[in-house]
Amino acid sequence: MAKLRRSDKLNQMLALLVASQKKKIAKVLAAHGFTPDEYAKGWALFKNAVGVSFSTPATTSTGGQNNDLTALDAWENKWFPIISAVLQANFPAVYDRVFLNLSQTGGVWLIPSVEMLLERLAALSDEDASQEDKDARDLLTKRGVDQTVVDEAKQLIENLKTLDEQTKGDEADSEDDDSVQDAKKAAKKAAEEAMWSFYKEWSAIARVVIKSKKELKSLGFLKTDSKAESKDKSSKPTTE
Repeated sequence: MAKLRRSDKLNQMLALLVASQKKKIAKVLAAHGFTPDEYAKGWALFKNAVGVSFSTPATTSTGGQNNDLTALDAWENKWFPIISAVLQANFPAVYDRVFLNLSQTGGVWLIPSVEMLLERLAALSDEDASQEDKDARDLLTKRGVDQTVVDEAKQLIENLKTLDEQTKGDEADSEDDDSVQDAKKAAKKAAEEAMWSFYKEWSAIARVVIKSKKELKSLGFLKTDSKAESKDKSSKPTTE
C-alpha cells in the first residue's frame, strides 16, 4: 500500500469531521461515544496538524494577512472551477482522485483546501505517476494551470503561514535556528500522529457501524471509482 501523503491524511480527517455531523451518522456514532467533546477534540487535533491558526486573521499595519487571504480566495474561485471542469470532461478518473472530499471553501479553511489541491496536482507529475495522470497535468497546463499559477498559490499560503507565526510572537528563531526548527518538525510530526490516531480509531468504528454506502462515501471511505477492487480497498481501515 502506498504511503499516505500528509495532505491525504488531513483530507480524510476533514471528511470524517464534516460528515460525522450529519444527523444519521451522528446518531450512530454517538452510541459509541462520539460526543460533542470528542468531536471538539477531533477538530483541535486537526487544527494542530494543519499548523495554522484558525482564529480570524488579525489585520496588520499593512493589511498583509487579510490581503493574502483575499488573494488566495480569488485564486481558488478562479482555478478550482477550471481544474474541475477540465478533469471532469477529459479525465474523470483523475478528477475523482484529485477532488475526493475536496470542494471550494472560504476563510482560513482556504489554506488546507488549496494546499491539498496543489499536492494532488503535483502528484500527477511524479515519476511513478501513470501516463493518464501525466496527460491530465499536461492538459491542465495548456488550460492555464501552469507553474506560475501554482507558485502564486504556494507563495500566498507561505505568506499566510509566516504571518501567522509572527502574530504568535515567535521571536526565538534568530537565536537558535537549528534547535527551533528541529523542535517545530518534531511538534508537527507529533501533531500529525495524534490526529491520525484519532482518525484511525473513529474511522474503524464508523466502517463497522455505518451501513449506508452513501454515508460511508460522505465519510470518505468509498471512492467514486467504478472498479470494484478499488472500492473494496478504499473501504478497509488504513493501518499505517
